[in-house]
Amino acid sequence: MLAFINETRCSAMEQAGYIEHGGAGRGTFWRMQPDLYYKLSGDQDAYSHARIGWDVAKTRVLSVLNDRKHREKTGLSNQDIRQITRFSRSQVHRLMTELRSENPQIKTPGKGKYARYELDEYTD
Repeated sequence: MLAFINETRCSAMEQAGYIEHGGAGRGTFWRMQPDLYYKLSGDQDAYSHARIGWDVAKTRVLSVLNDRKHREKTGLSNQDIRQITRFSRSQVHRLMTELRSENPQIKTPGKGKYARYELDEYTD
């Protein structure tokens, strides 16, 4: 019952233009409209605090890995990816598992806290 009430309230706030909906299923999230966020906080950069979608996160991480490989820098740690995506530790692990299955050129040298994700070869 509580979930229904919360869903109804969020839907009403979305229709009023206060919040916007993202994700689906267990990954559903709501965020404040950037214009409203700016009015309430005075912060010019509402999008810097926003969570990004799954496909956007995969594209962004792959792009950063590609860029780092091109510049001959080390790969990304779980913490680095969390800062890029604003995902939790377990979400980053799931994201990278999926990304590695789609892109076999992503390698993981190291284990535990020393694990990193690196591209084996530079792609255009």
